[in-house]
Amino acid sequence: MRHKVTAVCIALVSGALVGTLACSKNTATQPQPPMSTLWGRVTEGGFGLPQATVEVTASWGRNSATTDSNGNYTGLKAWGDVTLRAEKEGFSTQVKQLTVEQNQVVNFELQRVETSGDPQGVYTLIITASSSCTALPAEVMQRSYVARIVRTQDDLDVSVLRADSVEVGKFKGKRDGSALGFTIEGFEDSLPSGKLVSYVGTATGTIGDRTIVAAFDGTVRVFGYWDFYLNEDPLPLAQCQAKDHRLEFVR
Repeated sequence: MRHKVTAVCIALVSGALVGTLACSKNTATQPQPPMSTLWGRVTEGGFGLPQATVEVTASWGRNSATTDSNGNYTGLKAWGDVTLRAEKEGFSTQVKQLTVEQNQVVNFELQRVETSGDPQGVYTLIITASSSCTALPAEVMQRSYVARIVRTQDDLDVSVLRADSVEVGKFKGKRDGSALGFTIEGFEDSLPSGKLVSYVGTATGTIGDRTIVAAFDGTVRVFGYWDFYLNEDPLPLAQCQAKDHRLEFVR
């Protein structure tokens, strides 16, 4: 911080006597540049990561924010050359260096630190209908999604995204040693043909090194898109119940 100092002294001389009648000193402070605001999202595989910490540090100090349930943070104040750090326990920290001159969005993508035998994480989820399902259209015989498994107390929460990051389903799971069980309902996805596919049933499988493979005992149904949402009890255009549908989670 720089100061500008001005001193004015008035002296009167009378014979051998020198007297200082007045002396003044004025100090003016150079204004600090206005702080900009940073906000953004912390994600894991495209899924919002709650309770992650984002901290900004610089020569002028530091401040931090915590992400909400959707992985969003806001309200960080910064200017000039800063270091931004996003972190959460169980994930690798991500650090960014940037020069802040205006309000801006800064997003982070954190990678989970994988632990052997822990099913938590982001996967490619491949759903394959039973080969016996000859009544189903070809577009639903095998479909791929992005899925995240998170442990909550004794349960496993599974969230599923399409390739365009639209969430299409959530379901619950249970773990017993290396065995997993899932109960699937409320999982519907629109199809390129303008129809909609629905999955309902239960799946049981085991945890591998980087995969979870489960037999899916359930029903795959295809509906007209608007018929599904506008009618209380829509009739499927096609359906197939089988015990050997397949779910495969691949890291």
